Amino acid sequence: MTLEGIAREYYEIKEEIRRLERRRQELRETIFNTFSARNTDEIYAGDIRVYRVNRPKLSWEETELKSVLFAKGLWDEVVTVDNQKLKNLIETGKISEAEIVNCERESDRWFIYAERKVGSIRIKDLQKGVRFSELDAKVIDKGELRQGVSKFGKNWKLNHLSIEDKTGSIKLVLWNENTKIAEDINVGDRIVVKNGYVSEYVRGDDRELQISLRKDSDVVVIGAKEEMEDLEEKAEDLEEDEEEIEEAIEGGYAYEVYEGYKEDSWRGKS
Repeated sequence: MTLEGIAREYYEIKEEIRRLERRRQELRETIFNTFSARNTDEIYAGDIRVYRVNRPKLSWEETELKSVLFAKGLWDEVVTVDNQKLKNLIETGKISEAEIVNCERESDRWFIYAERKVGSIRIKDLQKGVRFSELDAKVIDKGELRQGVSKFGKNWKLNHLSIEDKTGSIKLVLWNENTKIAEDINVGDRIVVKNGYVSEYVRGDDRELQISLRKDSDVVVIGAKEEMEDLEEKAEDLEEDEEEIEEAIEGGYAYEVYEGYKEDSWRGKS
């Protein structure tokens, strides 16, 4: 492609992005109005779920806050309204939350998300952003519980389960309260992940799909390791029986086979 062709394509893509963004804003406004009119936070279109989340933004009325802090000789430690600096003043005991609570201002910040939700799914079909109803898998490894404190001072816990089905394997990530799930699950157990969400872990150039849980998610153990081993043995026995039947049919001395059972009377060759 010539440089002129590259420049033209770049311009056309840029214009298409601008057109799509304008259309997205129009649709966003329509969706917001629909949410308000129906008094709901989500709508469905087949397997597509569009929903909104309110993430309130905390701000401060600067004049009022300055009068409170200035009287205590603390304004110079803030200078401008900064949530982290105010938090430091509270944590160090220089001022209490009660003294500045009337200076708080909270404004709504609504975010709209759209995702595709499917029913039962296999691991090989998982894609980033997909929300699924059920995934049936076997636990092949358990991680070790990790704990720490975020830069915002919040405690966190993290663990994971490695799971697989016949099509592939993936990590089920467990944060905070969900780490308790791993306590009651053993390697070899068969589980069903309900209402899971496929996210992507990015570290440098490495990208890895993983399953995350939400408030409405659940993990159910449907077969302990011992039970699974028994079922696998029965499945192997059944496969062997089916192979014997196929060989008998091919050899011309098979007994009649009906759906659901086998007739006991043998038919010899004529």
